[in-house]
Amino acid sequence: MLFLGSSGIGKTELAKQVTYFLNGDESKDKTSCSQSFVDMEKSGAFMRIDMSEYQHDHTVSNLTGSPKGYVGYEEGGILTKKLKKNPRAIVLLDEIEKAHPDVLTVFLQVFDDGRITDPKLGTIYCKGAVFIMTSNLGSEEIRAASPRLHKLVAATEDRHERYLKGIGQFTKQLYPVLKKSLKRDEFLGRINQIVVFLPLSDQEISQVIEIELKKWKKRAEEHHEIRLSWSPEVVQRLVEGYDVNYGARSVMNEAQTLAIQILAESQIRGDIGKKYTWYFIRLLDDSHANHTNSWLVHLFINDTGDIDMAKADPNGHILQRGCRYVL
Repeated sequence: MLFLGSSGIGKTELAKQVTYFLNGDESKDKTSCSQSFVDMEKSGAFMRIDMSEYQHDHTVSNLTGSPKGYVGYEEGGILTKKLKKNPRAIVLLDEIEKAHPDVLTVFLQVFDDGRITDPKLGTIYCKGAVFIMTSNLGSEEIRAASPRLHKLVAATEDRHERYLKGIGQFTKQLYPVLKKSLKRDEFLGRINQIVVFLPLSDQEISQVIEIELKKWKKRAEEHHEIRLSWSPEVVQRLVEGYDVNYGARSVMNEAQTLAIQILAESQIRGDIGKKYTWYFIRLLDDSHANHTNSWLVHLFINDTGDIDMAKADPNGHILQRGCRYVL
């Protein structure tokens, strides 16, 4: 499979979720599965290869091992060793367009016959492995067509065949871009499925922010006994920080800068302690019709009911601390 879309859109995350689905415990909460995913990587169930490290022809030996008599022969290749250990692994080839054409040649046999040869380990059969490639190729074309494609998704939600036909016509338009970069028609011909990742809508960005804040909420409660809460306006404030060029990563960084980082710094300074509840509230300056001037207000409530208020500027910097209020 080839995942196409701009940076930070969720291509790598979907590859991880495929790994969870095929190898993980579906009863577990995915927000707390970081350790289990590390275990999957160690066991060889998931392998990520940064193809930017394979821009030269001689790097092929890193994947499949060096010929007999050469340095590295006894070690074998990193890809072949993993596949021998787990022939049903999920292999993520990140930024495939950066790989040297000779490196792509290695995968022709893998994608076609499900086998790969290592000078030391011999022939390794891996028909059960799932290879997922990611690329930013075609991002501009996808972004330009996203309004039309979003309408296609909405209009064909219950008509799968019509959707496949529509998206198939669009992916054909991307082939010249892919061929120009990958330079291998036979390589493209062995790709079973091209998955197009559209730019996120405001609703989808809001969902990403909620997931990110809930993750930090869980960590704050489990590790520091601090309860976090936030108003819908805070989520909207973070949505405004979305940059289409950086995808979901931009709003996740925004959440950490405007919310989580302040929480960590306040705890280090001793401003808040355990069993506190922290509320994030966004206040709009009504003197501006478009509400471009906004403030984040932080309310810290301890276990005895004392409230401490602080106001932050649009960049999240604390401007002033309010007096304490007692309920």
